[in-house]
Amino acid sequence: MGVRLSRDPTERVAAVLHDEFPLKRLVEFIEVLERSAPPPAHHRDYCAWIRDVTLCRMLTANPLRASQYAVMTFRADGGGNLLRVGPGHYRLQFDSSDFKNEKGAANKPYDVEVDPSVTPWIDRYLIESRPYLINAGDTDRFFLPAAVGPRKHKAFLDSHGMEEDRGWTAGGMLHRVKLLTSTYIDGCPGFGPHAFRHVIATDHLRRHPGDYLTVATLLHDKLETVLKNYGHLRVEDGLRVLSSGIREASAQLAAQRKRT
Repeated sequence: MGVRLSRDPTERVAAVLHDEFPLKRLVEFIEVLERSAPPPAHHRDYCAWIRDVTLCRMLTANPLRASQYAVMTFRADGGGNLLRVGPGHYRLQFDSSDFKNEKGAANKPYDVEVDPSVTPWIDRYLIESRPYLINAGDTDRFFLPAAVGPRKHKAFLDSHGMEEDRGWTAGGMLHRVKLLTSTYIDGCPGFGPHAFRHVIATDHLRRHPGDYLTVATLLHDKLETVLKNYGHLRVEDGLRVLSSGIREASAQLAAQRKRT
């Protein structure tokens, strides 16, 4: 791969990163997933499929950590992290304090419009899927599990009279995304939500060598974090961008000759 990620312990995402256009492979995966709907009669699987597409589209359009998506809230009154600001329009908002426990994250607010490609799926998820998922009426967490899984009881919460929130955990998202990517990406053993961030950063730096500031903005990370983890761009990747420029220049010259 063209960019070294010092904290990536596996090669699980290599099937995507070795492609000349990694982001295209990621988008292709989501489109294949979209075309793989289970029959509506298999209601739980159908609800989970809508949720899965929504999550993967959001991970691609807004590549935050899974822990942020696990705690993301939605409320009809507009008080959650995900806000409906008009028909087919949403904003995603987190306070700076929401990132204080994320190592390397930028400690500033996150307030962005959700990409239009995601909004139809958010609408669909809220109507067709979320009301039927686990604990839908007991929590304002946006993403919910489709089935009750094993969960270790946390005695310290009981000792303080507290109860764990009933959303979909980051660990649950990790296992689900690994299953989806291993199923729908050829030659891939499966990777988790964090790999989406790595693919997006790698793809951008291959096409825009040295543009670490934009990557820091995309990932909502500190610039020094991005430089630490993505600061080893190979000459090959710079030459790949140059080669693309040469091809584009040749195509434009050929078009000019045809006109004359």
